[in-house]
Amino acid sequence: MPTKNLHSKDFQAGGVRDAAASGANEWVVLVALGENRKHRFFVLPRDVLVATVRACELAVGSARFLGEREFSGYEGEAGWTLLERPSWDAPWRLNEWVVSMREEIEWRIGHSGFPADIELTDAPA
Repeated sequence: MPTKNLHSKDFQAGGVRDAAASGANEWVVLVALGENRKHRFFVLPRDVLVATVRACELAVGSARFLGEREFSGYEGEAGWTLLERPSWDAPWRLNEWVVSMREEIEWRIGHSGFPADIELTDAPA
């Protein structure tokens, strides 16, 4: 569960590099720690995080830290309610820059890669 504190701008999510196993119901919770325990949570399918980490590595040549804007479509209730279904059936809500890297991202044999019905969630940088 990647976490960021009050003083850091980004999540350190680069360690999550492997896609979920076929049929595995895998979720990731990113936690942005806040003052007075007003923490913010981002609940997303593991493969969404993997796609974003890999796109980042391709875009800048190495892993970097990813901010809240990359995962805005999964914040709070929007993310928690997704747990009612399997992760492979959850929507992929991605920034346009991640989607633009889709043809360059390699997945393990048998992985379906990016779904056809991606929801763009571009937020201001």
